[in-house]
Amino acid sequence: MPHNHDSTQMNISYELLMLLQWLLEHEQDSLRKIINKSLHNGLQKQLESITTQRERQQAAVELQDSIIDFFRLLEAHIDDLMNEDHTQEVIQRTMLPALKQVDARTYSYGALETSIAKAEAAFCRSEVGNAKEILCKELLKRWKPSKKLASH
Repeated sequence: MPHNHDSTQMNISYELLMLLQWLLEHEQDSLRKIINKSLHNGLQKQLESITTQRERQQAAVELQDSIIDFFRLLEAHIDDLMNEDHTQEVIQRTMLPALKQVDARTYSYGALETSIAKAEAAFCRSEVGNAKEILCKELLKRWKPSKKLASH
């Protein structure tokens, strides 16, 4: 069913325009690889299955909405990744001082890694908790003091 696209408008954000420019200037090889992979994974067969000009025009009209969906997906990824980076900065600013005070010899690498990951996840979920406090609680849960360290 053809859509009237003249009345459908999409505002393209500054971030999306900058991303598109960046991809054009800096990621041409990556884009080429994505296109090549797509062609080998079924896109070429789909393109070849539409043989007449009329079929191509009809398919083009039907696919125009996917451009809007694609742009929305890109914008959502930009927002998510920018927010993720900001959250990581906050977590690092608040947890690094606490980590510097931890005697890493008292924990296995896995216990430290798990504590940090759990503290990050709890911090991201709550958005209100103190990352340092969460980290300390997680470290305490995994703390297994050894008699050898206690004698020093």
